[in-house]
Amino acid sequence: SSSSSSSSSSSSSSSSSSSSSSSSSSSREEALDKYSQLMPTLYKLKLRGAVVADSLHEDVTHVVMDLSNPARFRAIDQRLKDLRRRGNFYEKRLVTSKWVDGCVEQRMVKVPEGDEAITDLHVRIQNLVGPR
Repeated sequence: SSSSSSSSSSSSSSSSSSSSSSSSSSSREEALDKYSQLMPTLYKLKLRGAVVADSLHEDVTHVVMDLSNPARFRAIDQRLKDLRRRGNFYEKRLVTSKWVDGCVEQRMVKVPEGDEAITDLHVRIQNLVGPR
Protein backbone atom coordinates (compact mmCIF):
# COMPACT_ATOMS: atom_id res chain seq x y z
CA SER A 1 0.00 0.00 0.00
CA SER A 2 1.07 3.59 -0.44
CA SER A 3 1.41 6.50 1.92
CA SER A 4 1.42 10.20 1.38
CA SER A 5 2.41 12.92 3.72
CA SER A 6 0.88 16.28 4.15
CA SER A 7 4.08 17.66 2.91
CA SER A 8 2.56 16.51 -0.31
CA SER A 9 3.88 13.01 -0.58
CA SER A 10 1.63 10.07 -0.73
CA SER A 11 1.95 6.49 -0.06
CA SER A 12 -0.38 3.70 0.34
CA SER A 13 -0.18 5.09 3.75
CA SER A 14 -0.09 8.64 2.52
CA SER A 15 2.09 10.74 4.65
CA SER A 16 4.33 11.81 2.01
CA SER A 17 5.38 8.35 2.67
CA SER A 18 4.31 5.65 0.31
CA SER A 19 3.23 5.30 -3.26
CA SER A 20 3.27 3.25 -6.34
CA SER A 21 4.65 6.23 -8.18
CA SER A 22 7.52 5.69 -10.58
CA SER A 23 9.55 8.73 -9.51
CA SER A 24 13.07 8.15 -8.40
CA SER A 25 13.83 7.98 -4.71
CA SER A 26 16.08 11.02 -4.85
CA SER A 27 13.45 13.23 -6.47
CA ARG A 28 10.95 12.04 -3.87
CA GLU A 29 13.31 13.06 -1.08
CA GLU A 30 13.97 16.43 -2.74
CA ALA A 31 10.23 17.08 -2.86
CA LEU A 32 10.04 16.39 0.87
CA ASP A 33 13.11 18.37 1.88
CA LYS A 34 11.21 21.46 2.89
CA TYR A 35 8.92 19.30 5.00
CA SER A 36 11.67 17.91 7.15
CA GLN A 37 9.26 17.19 10.02
CA LEU A 38 8.17 14.09 8.09
CA MET A 39 11.59 12.93 6.91
CA PRO A 40 12.19 10.57 9.87
CA THR A 41 8.75 9.06 9.22
CA LEU A 42 9.54 8.71 5.51
CA TYR A 43 12.72 6.79 6.29
CA LYS A 44 10.95 4.51 8.80
CA LEU A 45 8.36 3.63 6.19
CA LYS A 46 10.88 3.08 3.41
CA LEU A 47 13.10 0.91 5.63
CA ARG A 48 10.11 -1.33 6.27
CA GLY A 49 9.16 -1.67 2.62
CA ALA A 50 6.36 0.89 2.36
CA VAL A 51 5.79 2.41 -1.04
CA VAL A 52 6.00 6.19 -0.71
CA ALA A 53 4.07 8.27 -3.25
CA ASP A 54 5.00 11.72 -4.50
CA SER A 55 1.35 12.71 -4.67
CA LEU A 56 -2.04 11.78 -3.31
CA HIS A 57 -3.68 9.43 -5.82
CA GLU A 58 -6.13 6.53 -5.99
CA ASP A 59 -3.63 3.89 -4.84
CA VAL A 60 -2.70 5.73 -1.64
CA THR A 61 -4.21 4.12 1.47
CA HIS A 62 -2.90 6.35 4.28
CA VAL A 63 -1.88 10.02 4.38
CA VAL A 64 0.64 10.90 7.07
CA MET A 65 -0.20 14.44 8.10
CA ASP A 66 2.43 16.95 9.18
CA LEU A 67 0.65 18.63 12.09
CA SER A 68 3.28 21.38 12.13
CA ASN A 69 2.19 22.44 8.63
CA PRO A 70 -1.56 23.20 8.83
CA ALA A 71 -1.41 25.18 5.59
CA ARG A 72 -1.31 21.83 3.77
CA PHE A 73 -4.63 20.70 5.29
CA ARG A 74 -6.71 22.60 2.71
CA ALA A 75 -4.70 21.23 -0.22
CA ILE A 76 -5.08 17.66 1.04
CA ASP A 77 -8.80 18.17 1.69
CA GLN A 78 -9.27 19.54 -1.85
CA ARG A 79 -7.32 16.64 -3.39
CA LEU A 80 -9.47 14.13 -1.47
CA LYS A 81 -12.61 15.87 -2.77
CA ASP A 82 -11.26 15.68 -6.33
CA LEU A 83 -10.55 11.96 -5.95
CA ARG A 84 -14.04 11.32 -4.51
CA ARG A 85 -15.66 13.04 -7.48
CA ARG A 86 -13.90 10.65 -9.85
CA GLY A 87 -15.70 7.71 -8.28
CA ASN A 88 -14.25 4.30 -7.45
CA PHE A 89 -12.61 5.97 -4.47
CA TYR A 90 -11.33 4.16 -1.40
CA GLU A 91 -11.35 6.54 1.56
CA LYS A 92 -7.85 7.41 2.75
CA ARG A 93 -6.88 7.21 6.39
CA LEU A 94 -5.38 10.44 7.64
CA VAL A 95 -2.77 9.58 10.25
CA THR A 96 0.06 11.14 12.23
CA SER A 97 3.67 10.03 12.49
CA LYS A 98 2.68 8.62 15.89
CA TRP A 99 0.68 5.96 13.99
CA VAL A 100 3.79 5.03 11.99
CA ASP A 101 5.76 4.72 15.26
CA GLY A 102 3.05 2.46 16.69
CA CYS A 103 3.06 0.24 13.60
CA VAL A 104 6.85 -0.04 13.76
CA GLU A 105 6.73 -0.87 17.47
CA GLN A 106 4.04 -3.54 17.00
CA ARG A 107 5.57 -4.76 13.72
CA MET A 108 2.23 -4.60 11.92
CA VAL A 109 -0.07 -2.18 10.13
CA LYS A 110 -2.58 -1.35 12.82
CA VAL A 111 -5.82 0.58 12.88
CA PRO A 112 -5.08 4.19 13.88
CA GLU A 113 -6.42 5.05 17.33
CA GLY A 114 -6.79 8.28 19.32
CA ASP A 115 -4.26 10.93 18.37
CA GLU A 116 -2.76 8.64 15.70
CA ALA A 117 -5.75 9.43 13.45
CA ILE A 118 -6.93 12.74 12.02
CA THR A 119 -10.70 12.50 12.08
CA ASP A 120 -11.43 16.21 12.26
CA LEU A 121 -9.71 17.68 9.18
CA HIS A 122 -12.67 19.97 8.43
CA VAL A 123 -12.65 21.31 12.01
CA ARG A 124 -8.90 21.93 11.79
CA ILE A 125 -9.38 23.81 8.52
CA GLN A 126 -12.20 25.87 10.08
CA ASN A 127 -9.90 26.77 12.97
CA LEU A 128 -7.35 28.10 10.49
CA VAL A 129 -9.98 30.40 9.02
CA GLY A 130 -11.47 31.35 12.38
CA PRO A 131 -15.10 32.03 13.23
CA ARG A 132 -17.23 33.69 10.58
